[in-house]
Amino acid sequence: MGRITIAVVVGFVLSAGPAIAGSLEDARGAATSEFDSTIAEGFVLKTALEQLPSHGVGEGAPDPVSEAPPVEGEPAMEPAAEPNEMPPMPPILRDPSMAPALPESVGPLLGSFVLAERLDTHRDLMNRRFGALQWDTSIAGDSEFKVVYLTFSRPGVLLLRKIEDPKRLRGEGVVVQIDAQTFYRFKLSINIFDPIRGSTLRATPENGAAGPSHAIKTGEILDRTKAKSYVFQASGNEYWLLYGTDVDTKTDQLADTRSLLFIHFDGLDSKAWPVGESKLETGKPLAVSLDGTAITLVKSDDGKLYIHQGSGSAILASR
Repeated sequence: MGRITIAVVVGFVLSAGPAIAGSLEDARGAATSEFDSTIAEGFVLKTALEQLPSHGVGEGAPDPVSEAPPVEGEPAMEPAAEPNEMPPMPPILRDPSMAPALPESVGPLLGSFVLAERLDTHRDLMNRRFGALQWDTSIAGDSEFKVVYLTFSRPGVLLLRKIEDPKRLRGEGVVVQIDAQTFYRFKLSINIFDPIRGSTLRATPENGAAGPSHAIKTGEILDRTKAKSYVFQASGNEYWLLYGTDVDTKTDQLADTRSLLFIHFDGLDSKAWPVGESKLETGKPLAVSLDGTAITLVKSDDGKLYIHQGSGSAILASR
């Protein structure tokens, strides 16, 4: 696999999981790995067959087309690419291009919302019983969403548990200590025939802990992620927008900063772009390019975020 989970399924598959999302990165890696494996097996079979006589008993006459020498003057056929020659998949988590916006880049309004009303609305992405208690479970990350945490919350309590090595989610799994008596192993099982919606995030008690086991389909996680997001359209594409409190990776506690996470869900080609709220100066338009989709963000004095269609040349023109 070799690819890091972004947000454990862009947050679990992608919020969903950077990750997701498995993460979508893991799901996409699983599909590619299976494809690579099929190519490798075919290459081994082809090599073995080439060691056999070209015309044996019971095989019939040789194929005059496949066995014919190349025609003079015609280009020779290129050999098939080896598995290790396949181009790498682009990452899901992207760095958006940003710059102060020119006046002409502020296009039609695409949507708006009060930031405070949407802060951490994904904190109750899933609700499950772990051990003896019922917990709202979700994810959080640092301002760049490169370090991912599982969150467990209930009234008056918020626990942050860092996922040290997200790649282990689809291997042996990751054991998380929720409280003094409660340990759970989280493991992502990839369904190569339907990696996006058919994969399963499993949570099972560990180290003698009591409590139920859970098998959560990634499709359910994606549906919940969209339901918790602010959804808008830009340049014919649908985007999900989450607004959350960052985590300070030095203390593993909530920081006093917040970030936006833009998600474009497109199966194995899904992408996510984090934008720190600190980039938004009140009243000053910010041009943002989401891999070619131009939008302009404006934060108002009363704490509202306005999303406008942008101009593709706005960022270049402002540099």
